[in-house]
Amino acid sequence: IYTFLHTLSLHDALPISMEYTAGDVNFDGVFSIADVIALQKWLTEGKEPVYWKAADYHQDNRLTASDFTLMKRALLK
Repeated sequence: IYTFLHTLSLHDALPISMEYTAGDVNFDGVFSIADVIALQKWLTEGKEPVYWKAADYHQDNRLTASDFTLMKRALLK
């Protein structure tokens, strides 16, 4: 499980740094099966809000079935 630092800029405001765990799609602080289900619902139905950067498990700036597969594999380890 990987943890990253993501910096956001809001217009002319000071940058905001935010730490997140890869795969923590629902941003509850834990990477679990709930995150995989949330991403699956987003991919198939457009439901469930997802934290995009954490959901991009493949780190290719796209949310795809590849991210979903990698997240499932990571949970099985």
